[in-house]
Amino acid sequence: MTPPLTQPRPAVRSQRRFLAVLAVGLGLVALAAVYLVFQLSRGDSPNAEADFAKATCEDFDLAEIANSSAISVESSRAGLWDDLDRGQLNCDYTADSGLALTITVIASADDDGPANSLERAREVSEAGSGTTIEDFDNGDHTGFTKVFSRESVQSLSLFSAAGRLSVTVALDAKPAAFEPSEAVGLVEALAAQARDRFEAYV
Repeated sequence: MTPPLTQPRPAVRSQRRFLAVLAVGLGLVALAAVYLVFQLSRGDSPNAEADFAKATCEDFDLAEIANSSAISVESSRAGLWDDLDRGQLNCDYTADSGLALTITVIASADDDGPANSLERAREVSEAGSGTTIEDFDNGDHTGFTKVFSRESVQSLSLFSAAGRLSVTVALDAKPAAFEPSEAVGLVEALAAQARDRFEAYV
């Protein structure tokens, strides 16, 4: 009786190895496809030309500021670097009461850029007289607040960084126009708006 023919063992091993590699490859392709669909569904791909434009200053909700209906965009500046994935936005707002608000957002291509800028800003701030500096960290942003008062103005500023994003919110008004400890929540909320608006650059 003739024994049944069997495939040579080396051929079997090669076939199994090929099928295993093919399965892994197809799995990676599937994962990449799922990730791409997820990113597209989020719609958070950077659009630097639209994001770093003066019109973006209209996106911030200032309702938490007292008499916010009297606040208007005084001026705004926006700029992009040549590669269009980095930029800077400055939004300046004023109110009839004399209150002035500035929101500055900078997206850096350098992961260490925001942290280095924050360190330099702190060194400059600590060198000033009559200022109070306190650490700030709410889990999304890290940085510090700076408070100072003069005869004609009092100021509260929040300098923060989140990934590749730098956000600064400065509130200036007449002396005693606001309580700094209470206004910290306001500038923090505005910084959070900026971070959410520029989530794609974090």
